[in-house]
Amino acid sequence: MSRSTTKCVLAFVVEKSLQFVGDLASMHSTVRRMHVKFSGLSCPHCFSGNVVDLLKRHRHNRGHSPYRLKNFGGKMKNVHPPLHSSQMWRRIRWISAAAAGLASLACSFPACVGQAAGGDQLLGIAVRIDPVHPDATSAVAFSVKPLGPLPYNSISREALSDVSMSDDMYRAELDLSSMGEDKSGRFTFMLYVNRSSLFETSVQSYEIEEDPTGVFNDTIQTVSLHIGPDRTSLVGTARVPLHSPYGSPHGLTYKAATNEPPTVQSVPMGTESSFTIALDSALDRMGATLGEPTVSVNCDQCLQLPIQVRLSKNRLIPGDHVDATFTLTPNTLKAMHASAYPASDKFDADLTLTIPLTADTGGSTGQQSIPVHIKFSPPTILIVLSVLLGAVAGAFIRMFLTGTHRDRHEFFLGLIYAGVCWGLAFLIFDNGKTMIKLMGVTFYPTQIFSAFMLCLLAGGGPPLIKLLQDSVLSPMLGGGKK
Repeated sequence: MSRSTTKCVLAFVVEKSLQFVGDLASMHSTVRRMHVKFSGLSCPHCFSGNVVDLLKRHRHNRGHSPYRLKNFGGKMKNVHPPLHSSQMWRRIRWISAAAAGLASLACSFPACVGQAAGGDQLLGIAVRIDPVHPDATSAVAFSVKPLGPLPYNSISREALSDVSMSDDMYRAELDLSSMGEDKSGRFTFMLYVNRSSLFETSVQSYEIEEDPTGVFNDTIQTVSLHIGPDRTSLVGTARVPLHSPYGSPHGLTYKAATNEPPTVQSVPMGTESSFTIALDSALDRMGATLGEPTVSVNCDQCLQLPIQVRLSKNRLIPGDHVDATFTLTPNTLKAMHASAYPASDKFDADLTLTIPLTADTGGSTGQQSIPVHIKFSPPTILIVLSVLLGAVAGAFIRMFLTGTHRDRHEFFLGLIYAGVCWGLAFLIFDNGKTMIKLMGVTFYPTQIFSAFMLCLLAGGGPPLIKLLQDSVLSPMLGGGKK
């Protein structure tokens, strides 16, 4: 006989034993109400009547001789002396006490059977949940802990979620409102199971514990539940929230920062300015609550602190988005230094936006770190002055290097070259897909120093480039003229 068959037989025996014990327990009240009248009862000390009256009349004489009970056939039959009432009630109380003890033993027997079978069943109902994979690098297993029977009226039915069963033999419901972290940091929720015919009377309660592996965004997935003995278990499905113990690490995404080239926010120098970015929720099956955001910057004192940031909403539905608005004021000199030594070829500095995000149904709080690229832009008047000074300086150098000190043609030609070069550079830079590099240096036509150097080199033309090559580059590379 298999283990599962043995369990079923034991459960059946226990059920019938409980029924028998119940019948014994009700004997006391049944006997008190029972009145049996005998026909033709003859006794020198009694008259015909019910058994209770007969016992009361024989209480005075324990040694009363046997009486005879005459039936309708006329034959006489010896009968044992009747029990006195005190003896009968004593025996009834003994039987009642024995029935109560058997009932207590029988009620505790199924729980012992369930614990001996592995602690995952109660009253013959086994529960097992298959593990799931939130993504390719993580998994969530489930541990089932039986807690015992509960009256159906004692559970809150407002937040119950039905389990879709393959057969109506069993009924199961999840209480997702009970989800929370235990002392070990794992998420638990309640499951109620019983036979369909008994569910609305009492339920067997189980605590389900999630055992996650890896880091993943909180989500909701369909899990498979096996209810009943191993070989005859019924399969049910339910949608269960899966929570990472560290919270969702990538619950919000800033798609503009991952573009190529990445989106760069322009921050004007010398004045307060604002810009807004759009953040998308990566929790496509679950809502979330956002906490108070904070901002940090990687350049030293290039911005006045604190940097203000405001979110358009603090509640997200699945697949929602939120706008973050930044308000900041650059320190002009520090910002110019950051522009001269940028953090990247494509931006001057990085803002790091940090937003606490807590998924619904009792998830942990995860910190969302979102980089925002910024580039400092000087006032337009300074850009114009830088272009003019660079062009004039380049044109004069062109005149002197060519030996035509008084040739205005070369001067104006240098100015034209500088202006056209800066204009083309501005158009290319504004497109954002091409960067300008001369002699290994990246030039931004909207930065003061870059605009000046670009116009200086363009205005000076080939003579200035050749001079720099012979006097600076060749000695550095060891290839100067002898």
